[in-house]
Amino acid sequence: MSGATRSLWRFSPDERTLIAGALLNSMAFFAVLPFASLYLSDRTELSVPLIGAVVGGIALIAAVGGLFGGLLVDRSRAVRLMGMGLAANVAVYAALALVRIPEPIVPLLLLLGAVRTLVEPGTKKLLSLADTGDGRIFRVRYITLCLGAIIGPAVGAVLYNISPVAFFLVPAFLFFLYLLLLLSMSRSLNALEGPKSPVPPSSALAVSTALRDRSLLLAVGGRCRHLPGLLPGRVDHPAVHEGAVRGPDRVPVRSAPDL
Repeated sequence: MSGATRSLWRFSPDERTLIAGALLNSMAFFAVLPFASLYLSDRTELSVPLIGAVVGGIALIAAVGGLFGGLLVDRSRAVRLMGMGLAANVAVYAALALVRIPEPIVPLLLLLGAVRTLVEPGTKKLLSLADTGDGRIFRVRYITLCLGAIIGPAVGAVLYNISPVAFFLVPAFLFFLYLLLLLSMSRSLNALEGPKSPVPPSSALAVSTALRDRSLLLAVGGRCRHLPGLLPGRVDHPAVHEGAVRGPDRVPVRSAPDL
């Protein structure tokens, strides 16, 4: 029993980096999302239905954008796109902390969903490459994501009562830590993908492959069905994350968007 417990938590440096990053990512995102409606109500004159549409739009953009993010990450380096997404997260959260007029608030909040499309598909691609075949890393990642979804709102509640600046700057700092962690391990993480293919797979092939993936379509459909709840359930199963295969016949990454 103790041996099984030790083996569950024994990971390579690459795997530890991705799991720690998933925790930071989840904590930062869920520190803000549950309170976005309160923030909009306090800072803007939007009606209740419009506030709900904006908050739901964050999740919807992340879900739909994840499809295109999967196509994009298959044609580029995952670490590069993740770095761009994390830097954009830092910039957007910092901008929300500093904004003093209501007009930019809605576009900035919607950007929270858009920038996730650069981070989550790359994370799933690297996880599938780092996985040893037993699926342990996906199980532990699921645990860390759940922890982030529990700790994040608790932290967000405290920060929201302190000040709007702290409410957004602390998540920005968490994304900055993730970015530093990613950059410190970039050489090792890039090695997981191997040399870049001189002829990337066509977009038409990637789209047709994604549309034939029943696991992906069911996962996306489940996410859209849970959008009104604002805190969607997660799909972390090796079948959903399948798609990153070593070698010249590597098929496009198909990743269910992680909200």
